[in-house]
Amino acid sequence: MNNYKRKLTEKTINFYPPDKECYACYDTGIVNNSDRLVNRLFWNDYDIDDKGRNFAGSDAAIICHCKRAYQQLDEDQNVINSGYRDSLGNIKSVVTSSGEHTLGVSLSKDQTRMLHHKRKECWQQSVKLMNDYRLQNINNSKKELPYFIQTVKETLKNTPSLFSFPTEKATVESMKLNQSEPPHT
Repeated sequence: MNNYKRKLTEKTINFYPPDKECYACYDTGIVNNSDRLVNRLFWNDYDIDDKGRNFAGSDAAIICHCKRAYQQLDEDQNVINSGYRDSLGNIKSVVTSSGEHTLGVSLSKDQTRMLHHKRKECWQQSVKLMNDYRLQNINNSKKELPYFIQTVKETLKNTPSLFSFPTEKATVESMKLNQSEPPHT
């Protein structure tokens, strides 16, 4: 048996949320904004470029307040993660050739806690919704999909190919064609 195959006894019809302690940062120490919740609740222009487009990473990272944002030690007291905050809770800084810079910015602890609770609540709603769909579809020959999955599926049907990257040769040829030649006099 291949090691990537799950045993039938391991399979369930249940949908599970991520197993995380902190839903604000998903246990990374850096607050996640993929759901744009930071924008909707606190900073409407966070990671938005000058043209109003979403541009992840364009603004400073938001450092969480959970334990993952701090230095972590193993059982022998060796540093396994240096963290983003010092022992007093201040965001650490680094010195570069252009001077000293902090590793990020901070929401308040209450704002971070609010993100955690809202995301956790959303995951609980997703679990209920997905489990309801799965139970409903157990004996159906034609499976009914939740509206949001059906929308993505329809959108992707009309996409030529997500993975049709040009070859290196085609890229070089395209670059040559796009280079303007000086006018002949």
